[in-house]
Amino acid sequence: MKKPKLANANPWYVLNTLYGEQEGHTGWDIRRQNQNREVWNLWRCQHLSEKERERLRTGGAEVPTREDWDAKAGDIARLHKQVMEERNEGGFVYPGLPDPTKSVDLSGITFLKKVSFEKAIFNVAVSFDNSIFIGIASFYRTKFNAVANFALAEFKAKADFGLAVFDAHAQFMCVKFGDTSSFSSTCFGADSSFNEINFNGKASFESSKFVGYANFSESNFISIAVFDRAAFIANSAFNYTKFSDEVSFNSAAFQNFATFVAANFSKDVDFMSASFERNVDFSSAQFERRISLKSATFLGRASFSEVTFGSDEWGRLCVLDLTDVQFDKPASFSKSLFLYRYPIFTGAIIDDKTVFSTEEENWPSKIDRDARVGRSSCAYLRHHFGKQGLPEDELFFFKREMEFAGQIGNWADSAPYRFYGWASDYGSSIVKPCYALLAIWLVPALIYLGAFMRAEAHGGRDYGPMEAIGFSFSNIFKFFGLQGVYFDDTLESFEKMGALGSVLETLAATQTVLGFTALFFLGLGLRQRFRLR
Repeated sequence: MKKPKLANANPWYVLNTLYGEQEGHTGWDIRRQNQNREVWNLWRCQHLSEKERERLRTGGAEVPTREDWDAKAGDIARLHKQVMEERNEGGFVYPGLPDPTKSVDLSGITFLKKVSFEKAIFNVAVSFDNSIFIGIASFYRTKFNAVANFALAEFKAKADFGLAVFDAHAQFMCVKFGDTSSFSSTCFGADSSFNEINFNGKASFESSKFVGYANFSESNFISIAVFDRAAFIANSAFNYTKFSDEVSFNSAAFQNFATFVAANFSKDVDFMSASFERNVDFSSAQFERRISLKSATFLGRASFSEVTFGSDEWGRLCVLDLTDVQFDKPASFSKSLFLYRYPIFTGAIIDDKTVFSTEEENWPSKIDRDARVGRSSCAYLRHHFGKQGLPEDELFFFKREMEFAGQIGNWADSAPYRFYGWASDYGSSIVKPCYALLAIWLVPALIYLGAFMRAEAHGGRDYGPMEAIGFSFSNIFKFFGLQGVYFDDTLESFEKMGALGSVLETLAATQTVLGFTALFFLGLGLRQRFRLR
C-alpha cells in the first residue's frame, strides 16, 4: 500500500500555512488565515502582467501589486525554507520555493488539520487528486483560473466551495464527501465532473452556475441535495444517480439538454418553478415518493418513458404533482407505471400530442385514497384523449373517472355510478347487457309459464310454452308492437286471473323498463366497440 504523503513535506502546503496551521476542529484563526492568504496570493501573482491582474480584480479576487511582492519576496523565501526544515525531521532536503508558473501539486496528501484556501488564487493548474482532508476544508471564494483536479479525494469533514470560481475544468470524479459539502453560488465556467461521487452529508449547489457540461452521473446523494436556483447553461447529466434523501431543484434553469435517465429518487423531489428550455429525459427513472413539478415550464420535449412512480415501501406517498405545469411540446409518459396514485393535473397545460399509456398495468390497480383528486385526474386525461379523437383511450379513463365518482358522497349520490359500472362496465361492455337481457327474458318467461299452467288447471285456456316465451320477448321489445299483434288475448286473460293477473301485468311493465335499460347499455357497448361517434 502506498504510504500517504505528509502535508508539511509539500512546499505548496507550507507556503499556504507559512504563518501557522489551523488548529482545533472548529472555527478559524482569522488573523493567521489572512496572513497565509496574503503570502499565497503574493507568490501566485508575482509574474502576472498588470492586465492579468486587472482581469482577476474584475472577477472579484484580491490581487496584490507587483511592488508588494518585491517588498516581501526575500522574507517569504527565507521563512519558507525555515518553516519547512522545522516541520520535518533531520535529513530533510529543502526543495526550494515553488515556481509560480508551474502547476500546483497537492495530490496524494493526508491533511491532518483544517485546510483553508479561502479567497486564494490558482492561476495555474492545481491537483488535489487522491488527497484526504481529515479536518474542515475551505475553498470559499477561491479563484481557479486553470484546471482544478480533486479526483478521488476524500473530505471527512465539512467542505466549503461556496462562491468559488472555476474558469477551467473542475474535476471531482469519484470524490467522497463524508460531511456537508457546499457549492452554493459557485460558478463553473467550463465543464464540471461530479460523476461517481458519494455525498454522505448535505450537498448544496444552491444558486450555482454551470456554464459548461455538468456531469453528476452515477453519483450517490445519501443526504439532502439542494440545487435551488441553479443555472445549467450547457448540457447536464444525472444519469443513474441515486438520491436517497430529499432533493430540490426549485427555480432551477436548464438552458440546454438535461438527462436524468435511470435516476433513483427515494424521497420527495421538488422541481417547482424549474424551467427546461431544451429537451429533458427522465426515461427509466424511479420516484418512490412525492415529485412536484408545480409551475415548471418545459419548452422542449420531455420524456418520462418507462418511469416508475411509487414503491412497495412508500407507494401511497408517491404522487406526481403537475399543478400549473406547462408543456409547450409533446411529452411522453409511454409505459410509465403509476403504482398507487394518479397524477395531479390542476391548472396544467399539456400539449395535445402528449403520450400516456392506456394499459391496465400502467395505472393503480386499487382506488386512489383521494377519490376526488383521482376523479379530477382521470377526467383531465379523458378530455386529453377526447381532443385527439381516440375514443378507446378516452373510455379507458372515463371508466376510472366513474369508479372514483362511485366513491364520493353518500350512498344515494354514489349508487347510480355503482349501478352503471355493475350493469355495463361504464358503457363499454356488450356481454353484461346481453346477460341482463337474457335474464330479463328467461326468468319472467318461466314465471309466465307457471302462471299459465296454473290457469289451465283451473279451467282456463290452453297457452303452451311458446306463448310464455314469446310474450316475455314482446315485453322487452315492446317498441316492435308484437304485443298488440300476437298477445292481445293474453293481456285480456290477465284480467280474469284476479290478483295473479295484476302481478303478471306489473311484471310485464317491469320487464319493459328493465329491457329498455339493458338495450340502452347494449347500444353504448356497441357504439364503443365499433367506434360509432
